[in-house]
Amino acid sequence: MTVVGRFAFVALGLLGAVTGVFTGLQATRLWVLGPVHLSVGAIVALALNVIGGLAGAWALRLRDAAWPQGVGWFVGVLALIFAPRPGGDVLIPGSGWPAIAFVFAGFGGAVIARALAPRVVTVHPAEDGSAEPPAVDEPAGPSPDAEAGR
Repeated sequence: MTVVGRFAFVALGLLGAVTGVFTGLQATRLWVLGPVHLSVGAIVALALNVIGGLAGAWALRLRDAAWPQGVGWFVGVLALIFAPRPGGDVLIPGSGWPAIAFVFAGFGGAVIARALAPRVVTVHPAEDGSAEPPAVDEPAGPSPDAEAGR
C-alpha cells in the first residue's frame, strides 16, 4: 500500500470518529411515528457507516477500505462513553433500548459495508499487481463473420 493509501485509511478512520461522536449525541433522541419509536442515532449510524464504508472501498478500489470507517466510529463512541467530563455527565446511557439499538446499528453498518465491499470494488487485471492481464483465448479458425464477407 502506498503512502497516499495509508493517509486515506487514516482519513476514513477520522471521518468514522466524527460520525461516532455525531451519532452518539443523537443516540437517545427518538423519532416518534405513532406507536413506533425509532432511535435517530441508530438510523443515522447505520446509514453513515454503510455509505462511508462503501464509498471508501469504491474510492480506493480496495475491499479492506470498508473497515476504517467502522473502527473510527467505534473509537468515537468509546470516547463519548469513557472520556471524563466535568460534573459526571453521561452522554450515552448504559441501558435502555435506544442506546443498545445505537450500538448494534453502528456495528451492523460497519459489517454490512465490509460484506458489500466486494460488490462495489472492481479490480482490473492490470491493477491487481500481476505483470500482464490474463490471455484471452482466440477461437480457432476463421470467424463466421469473415466467411460471410462482412
